[in-house]
Amino acid sequence: VYWLIFPKFFSGPTVDMDPRLKILLEYVVEYRVVDSVPRFLVLLGTLLLVLPWTVYRLREKLSSDERWVWIFLALLLIIYTSMTAVWVRWSLYVGILFPIFLADLMVHLDGKITHRFSGLKQTAVIVPVMALVAVGPSSLGVLGIYLDKKPEDAKEAKSKECSIQKLLPVLNGKEFADRSRVVVAPINFGGEILYRTRHSVVGIVQHRTVDGIFDGLEILRGAEDKTLLPKVHRRKLDMILICPGSGGDSYIVDKQDEDILYKRLVRGALPNWIREISLSKVTDNDFRLFEVVKDN
Repeated sequence: VYWLIFPKFFSGPTVDMDPRLKILLEYVVEYRVVDSVPRFLVLLGTLLLVLPWTVYRLREKLSSDERWVWIFLALLLIIYTSMTAVWVRWSLYVGILFPIFLADLMVHLDGKITHRFSGLKQTAVIVPVMALVAVGPSSLGVLGIYLDKKPEDAKEAKSKECSIQKLLPVLNGKEFADRSRVVVAPINFGGEILYRTRHSVVGIVQHRTVDGIFDGLEILRGAEDKTLLPKVHRRKLDMILICPGSGGDSYIVDKQDEDILYKRLVRGALPNWIREISLSKVTDNDFRLFEVVKDN
């Protein structure tokens, strides 16, 4: 019935997405697959305890009215663990689901241990057993990720958190009060520029601006003026805003070519059609703002 009403539902949330945008999803953590054993243990490692316990409970309750509860829970377990394996963002639902199984398992173990041991011996057994059930697999995963860390991972973890609000006094100030400017910036900044200033942006993720997103990407990742300038003129571009070192810019700077516009702007090797606007009056600023020189 659900399929008849919503025929595309089971094709996933990206079924109508422009195929070009799927390239950008590779840079969003929550849209990635579980691609390593340590990450599996962190996100889904509890399944190693939950799965056999669920099978045991299904067999035990098969002849009672409680079987429907366990059948329903087992179906949820299959669905959400499968979805999490291919898209990390579903791990939120697994995180809600796993404690139901773990609580039942822990109550069962508590009863067994209490029946068999007493006093300090009971405490000595029950504490490590409960700790193992609660955080055992995920702790191994965290340890694995820590041991497997690469220098580039550490560098990414230290990436800047750039707040566009620091620039609002400049973007809304007298210097740019005469008219609205067209700005190209990494897509993470586009929304706030559009909604908090009078200026427009080439592309943002909050609207269906796929062509704009990729025009902005091609401008920032372009290496030759002869291919950049036609896009700059077509988009009537006025300004370029970047925040070097921002983690949200990885989809741009991952390109190995050192001559792309973004990297040239960072190191100050500006083409003759761009000049930098001083932001010295903005305290604690990580942004760099550039103006497109007209008549080029």
